[in-house]
Amino acid sequence: MRQGYPYRWLALTGMLTISCLMHAQQEWISTQYLFNLYDVNTAYAGNHHALSTGIRHRAQWEGVDGAPQSQLVSMHAPALNGRIGWGMRLQRESIGARSQWMGRASLAYRIPLRDGSFSFALGGGVIRQEMDPASITAQDWNDPQLNGADWTSTSVTWDAACFIHGSRWFAGFEVNRINRGPMAWSSVSDARLFLHGNVIGGRYFKLNEDNLLACTAIARVAEPGIIQAEANLTCLWKNKVWLGAGYRYPSGPLAIAEVNISRQLRLGYSYDLNSGALRDRQDGSHEVFIGYNLKPRDDKSIRQF
Repeated sequence: MRQGYPYRWLALTGMLTISCLMHAQQEWISTQYLFNLYDVNTAYAGNHHALSTGIRHRAQWEGVDGAPQSQLVSMHAPALNGRIGWGMRLQRESIGARSQWMGRASLAYRIPLRDGSFSFALGGGVIRQEMDPASITAQDWNDPQLNGADWTSTSVTWDAACFIHGSRWFAGFEVNRINRGPMAWSSVSDARLFLHGNVIGGRYFKLNEDNLLACTAIARVAEPGIIQAEANLTCLWKNKVWLGAGYRYPSGPLAIAEVNISRQLRLGYSYDLNSGALRDRQDGSHEVFIGYNLKPRDDKSIRQF
């Protein structure tokens, strides 16, 4: 809701109309996943042939008080002549009175194929969650969940992923929060992390020497059987500018743009237009991406995916 609407109205609307999406957002969402696949699949680590870093900022449902915001910093690189890939993610999210920090590290092993490679990865990390009681309008302050809570929770999480690619295609999946660790807000709380997973895939078509067409898709699944999927069509023009559009189910259409400022530096922006229950109460979602890759020692080109 916009400025002035009570939090309880927002909470009631959310529970009635978007409970599935709220569940799904125990794990983050990114529209520009294509520009650094490590952010959605840790088995991709090292595929840029050099140290690769990415920064993302996402502001979701602009105009809604307490709407989700997230920031992600990631890096990954090859080791042992490319047979190993390592990576790290550091992320902060906030929604309403809740905020969380996530730190994760992963290690991937790559098996060369005739026209690409297959890799699998294991990872783990810590999720730290906090609540700000000052921003909560409680109906009953005698609720033991409010009185007995220490407003912080720390959970350990384990992840696994697989990734396979050729020269013009890729596919993979990642599973997060495998151990379903507890979130002990209070002595009477049975809250826990929910199992999440995603499946990605894409195919590239060379239009001519300087232009590419990319058809990509991602499906996200969360307990208890919540599914969110999207498909994108993106074109690389003169090896400099990416322009694309897509549709995310069940929320709505999206648009993507990225500029390759140099061989190492990339800037991206995306806009999601929510056509669901919140379409008249928010101004869409914005996401900014900055990517930087060190120059590979072997002078290989940075992958377009």
